Amino acid sequence: MICFITISIIFSHYIYMNLKKFCCFILFGIKNKNIYNYDLTKLNIFNQIRGSYSIFNYNRNSDYFRYGSKNRSKHKRSNFKHRLVEDHHIIPKQFSKHKLIKDINFDVGCSNNLLIMPSRFTKSILNDNKIIYHHSHEKYNKYVGNELDHIKKNKSQNIDEEKYLFWLLFKDLEYRLCKNDESLPWN
Repeated sequence: MICFITISIIFSHYIYMNLKKFCCFILFGIKNKNIYNYDLTKLNIFNQIRGSYSIFNYNRNSDYFRYGSKNRSKHKRSNFKHRLVEDHHIIPKQFSKHKLIKDINFDVGCSNNLLIMPSRFTKSILNDNKIIYHHSHEKYNKYVGNELDHIKKNKSQNIDEEKYLFWLLFKDLEYRLCKNDESLPWN
């Protein structure tokens, strides 16, 4: 009996500790068998929604946390105070019609292209200059645009090479944003 209770307590604790990892699947997996699985992962100072899907074989109808979705808004409202966080596109929205983005079939609205970042209103609360705050970021957009152009300019590449180079850029930007890399051009 004691062994059973101990196992139940350990199992309950395990479920409780991992509830955030499974909650998205439980809530949305029942409705649609093609739904993506999600994980809440602490990447910068906030938990980020990360989907387990290919960014190149993406179905927007299966992404319940895509940009502008009710589920994404609900997640932010229930976990953060109003106006203290904003979605940041790793690949900015302005490049949705870029030749490379179109050729590799990347959707800038996908949940994996978004990071929850502190807004400029949060700066006075956190008072930490090492954190990248979401606000107008023309230099960042120009930097990303130049990188996308550079990948597309090399005519010797096939589509798989372009996808690979894009993926490297995407993961590098994501990593540097999460680590508050000061070498990233911002404003």
